This record gives sequence, C-alpha cells and structure tokens, in this order.
Amino acid sequence: MFPTIHRFMEGLLSPRTSLRTLSEARFAQDGTGALLLERTTLFAEAQCTLGDRRLRLFCPLSPLAHRLAETTAQRLKYHPAEFLLPWRMLREEFTYTDATGTQRTCDLVAQELPAEGEPLATAVGHADRDRLLSALDTLQRQLAQAGLTHNNLKAANLWMTPDYRLLPLRYAYMRFDGGDDAPQFDALRAFVAEKASVAQMMCDTSAEYSAPCTAFRNHLWVGHMFEQMICVEDAEGYGYVDTQNRYLIAPQYRWANDFHEGRAEVQTADGRMGLIDKTGRYVLEPHYEIVEYDDRTGRLLARLDGRWAAFDYEGRQLTEFGAVEP
Repeated sequence: MFPTIHRFMEGLLSPRTSLRTLSEARFAQDGTGALLLERTTLFAEAQCTLGDRRLRLFCPLSPLAHRLAETTAQRLKYHPAEFLLPWRMLREEFTYTDATGTQRTCDLVAQELPAEGEPLATAVGHADRDRLLSALDTLQRQLAQAGLTHNNLKAANLWMTPDYRLLPLRYAYMRFDGGDDAPQFDALRAFVAEKASVAQMMCDTSAEYSAPCTAFRNHLWVGHMFEQMICVEDAEGYGYVDTQNRYLIAPQYRWANDFHEGRAEVQTADGRMGLIDKTGRYVLEPHYEIVEYDDRTGRLLARLDGRWAAFDYEGRQLTEFGAVEP
C-alpha cells in the first residue's frame, strides 16, 4: 500500500507526527500559506528545509515507483560523482492512515539540494546563454564519462547553481549501463537558445499544487485547470470536473494527470496505466507499467515487462516492445 497525494499532503501539514527523521522540517508554501506539492507519474514531491539543509522529498505512489527509487539508490552507492546530488531511501519515514482507518508507514526518498540556486526552468530567463550552453556541454561529458544515462533530462530536472553548474534532479529513470542522453541535451540547448517559457517545458510532465480553492472544498484534492478540465481527487479516486465543479469524468482512477492536447495519463486500481481522451474513453488501454505522453509531438511511450514501445496520438502501436527507449 502507498499513500495518495491527499494523504501525503495531510501528513506534511503535521510533520512532527507523520515524519520519523524529518519531523522538524519546514515545507515550502505558496503566497497564501498553502503547502506546495508537485505530482509526477511516479511520485508526489515536496521541498523542505531542515536547519540549513535543503531537501526534496519523493513519496512513491505505486510499487513500481518504489522499486525504481530503491534500485537507483542502491546503484548510486557505487557511482559517486560530484555532479550527482545525494539520493537516499528513508525507511518507514512517513506514517499515515489509509482509507480503511489503518495506520501504515512507507519509505520516502530524499534528495539534498544545494544551498543556492534554482531549477533551470526558472533560471533560464535571467542567465547568460553562452555560460549555460557551456554548462550543458560539461554535464553531458560528465554523464558519458561516468557511464550514466539520466533518461529524463529536461529544464525542470536540472538545478543551476550561481556559478553555472548544472546538477541533475530526479533519478528514478537513471540507467547505469551506458546509453545516450543526446536527444535531451539537444532539446535543452534549443530551450536555452530560445529562452522558452517555463510552462512549455513543464506542463506535460508535472504540475504544482496548493490547497483546494473555496468553491471546490468538497474534494480531497484539486488541481489547476487545463483545457477547461480540472483534475480532482475524491474518496472514490481521481476524476475530472469543469469550471462549475460538475463531473465530466467520474472519480475512478488511482492516479490521473492533467489534460494536454486532449489526452491524459491515468492509473487504474491495479496499478496499470493507460491514456484517455476528454470523454474518458481509453485511447491506450490500461495494460502498462508506465505511459509517457508528449503533447508537443503526440508521441506515446508505454512500458510493459520492462520494455518500451512507441504509439501514436490515436494509440496505434508504432514499434515493437524493446525497440525504443524513453
């Protein structure tokens, strides 16, 4: 069992009772004082300070997320590198009460952040282009020399320090058998050269959340509006409402992403993932361990038995499983 995003948020509001070693942590808030969380396909994430330390906490939302996080933590013990930030499993760190009233614990992941700096996605607007491009070249060499592939490089997953070092974040997809991040580095160079907006780089992979607005208090969790649809969490699971808080897709999913270009990734009760359209129809049936949708290209990647295949916008399979990598 793993907590929902709502349970994770509830726990972080009272860290002294919910966290084992981080009970004195102070968590980032928005301008209204509401807790800030990010949701990705695998984790719920929150940033905090503990004394003079700056940490990012990852709460696995599924067995797959936990397995990937743990595997990465074990492998990184044998790959010390100055450009990698610590990625540690915190055993039984989080205590929560599930929907049946049973008290449970789960592991969290902590990634320590530098004392200064910010994600490249926000830093790019006030940074020197040539120095950033040089920093990307340096990081690409460092990864290649270490035999590592980050496998999820993008502006939101790079931390830029004041002295223009770029440090990768979010290591769950990392590979230790070589590989190549070249396409991602090419995309990052184009992003830096054009100084693209933060929203263009982040909207298809993660979303920032705060407490539900007053008009939507009947839900456990409320996301932001995308394409006139708002993702919400109720006792029955995740679903979607319109701007008048009327259900468009009934709550039924274990996890659901926001809509982009008419598509959203969802996870069913058995932990499998698929892709739906705005009517709730499955474009890609929920048979897969992971589904990654790129709204800029309409391309889908789905993982089954550890192997990836590509699909088009309509859910038609383009490659055999094992023929592509994310």
